[in-house]
Amino acid sequence: MDIPIRTMAGPVVKSLKSTDGCDLYAEAIGDHSNPHVVLLHGMGSSAAIFDVFCHQYSLVDNLYIVRYDMRGHGRSGMPETPEGHLSKLHADDFMTVLQAFELDTPILVGWSLGAVIAADLCEHVRPLPISGIMYMSGHISVQGMQEYSSSPFFQETIKMGADPVNEPTALRLLIDACFISPRNVPVAYPLRCFWAGMFFLQPRTTRGCWLTRPQNTAPLFKALGAGLPVFTLYGTHDKLVDNAAVERELRRHATNLEVKKLLDFGHAVSWEDPEEAAWDIINFANKVWAEEWD
Repeated sequence: MDIPIRTMAGPVVKSLKSTDGCDLYAEAIGDHSNPHVVLLHGMGSSAAIFDVFCHQYSLVDNLYIVRYDMRGHGRSGMPETPEGHLSKLHADDFMTVLQAFELDTPILVGWSLGAVIAADLCEHVRPLPISGIMYMSGHISVQGMQEYSSSPFFQETIKMGADPVNEPTALRLLIDACFISPRNVPVAYPLRCFWAGMFFLQPRTTRGCWLTRPQNTAPLFKALGAGLPVFTLYGTHDKLVDNAAVERELRRHATNLEVKKLLDFGHAVSWEDPEEAAWDIINFANKVWAEEWD
């Protein structure tokens, strides 16, 4: 897939420490005077999953985008106990990155399970450090993923992967499911290997902590009810997330909600059509960045 990207503008990379000493890998690209966005990856992957996406002309020219590997992923620390995945620590990680890059109430854009960080921030940080939330095929919370927003396929495959013998097969099924859609966009073999490598580098115990960590969604729903801008972007043929259930839950609470459904798209909307996804992020950021909503 050919998209216009900048090869000359390298990212600013920082190695950070969170409040508990956990290592955090973070990087930024773009002009700091533009709207600030924090783009978060999904389960088992890392910020590297957006390397090509974030070098598009449109994003580099219009936004200041920061990405970091969430704890338990990629180049960041890999806590293997529940105590290392407390909700407050995830909020602390976000704030560590925000301060390191001098971000001003960025828009949080979360793909898949990366979107649940919004709930951590709403519970633990005052004043709220974000201007809006963009759920990109995203879950609202870990508990929501367990109860209503994950597909039967995802639930069955995760259970399969709990057995070490079946784990490699389960992870391959999850990776392939990211790319499945009626549009049948070709998946380059090196790309599939790249995504698979990130999944297989995450310890099973760390993944288990991530998938079972408790969150309190009441502060998030209160913020949404008070007018925090929220945008959900998803494909109608997502094999991993029940986005219709996510939309229903958001409509129950949010007073400032925008919804965009991409016909026949799957789970990885930013991969299937990076240009359209980029402009959706840009337009939402231009609309809500640093605006007063509360």
